[in-house]
Amino acid sequence: MSFPYFVQWTVLSAETLHIERNCARCGRITPFVSTEKFRLNANGSRLDAWLIYSCRLCGNRWNRTLFERRPVRSLPPATMEALQVNDAELARTFAAQPPTRTDRFRPGDADAFRIEVKIRSLARPVENRLELLLLNPANLRIRLDRVLAEGLSVSRSKVHALAEAGGLRFQPASRKALRQPIGEKTVLETRCLNQQVLPDLLERLLRQGPASGG
Repeated sequence: MSFPYFVQWTVLSAETLHIERNCARCGRITPFVSTEKFRLNANGSRLDAWLIYSCRLCGNRWNRTLFERRPVRSLPPATMEALQVNDAELARTFAAQPPTRTDRFRPGDADAFRIEVKIRSLARPVENRLELLLLNPANLRIRLDRVLAEGLSVSRSKVHALAEAGGLRFQPASRKALRQPIGEKTVLETRCLNQQVLPDLLERLLRQGPASGG
């Protein structure tokens, strides 16, 4: 039976770019990662802005200068609003830009990922069944069972048990699908059949909070 997509997961890279610099608390060169928070200071019609970093080892904070004494009118309203609300996408954009000073700029965990969840329909699933659409726009090489485990907040063994019980069906069908990297587009049909394996499967699928794996 075919029915409209109900839940969509978009798998995106969560690679954390970090800056290696001297940490006053650790007393040595350590990696500093973005907290995705901004610090702003307005002086009349001019604005100073920093992106706040923290030492990965001890949590010591460091403010990375983004700009100083910049006329507020020169900033697009959308950018100004994003700075004020600590917009994560803008913070990641700034964090991806190499610093102008001599601090070493290094990539983080290239295997890390995050999942953006969208509910595609307000209709209730048919007979506790719904389709789960997985999108992988960056073609990340991540196993399907790992994505499902992170998205459902369960172990990989639980995911395999759910598939064996008929709670997950793949299009096209394949016993090896769970151990293979997800494609650019993967469609699964989920069925809340086996209450002993994962009784709250439907609730977990409809949960819209962020999920990430490293």
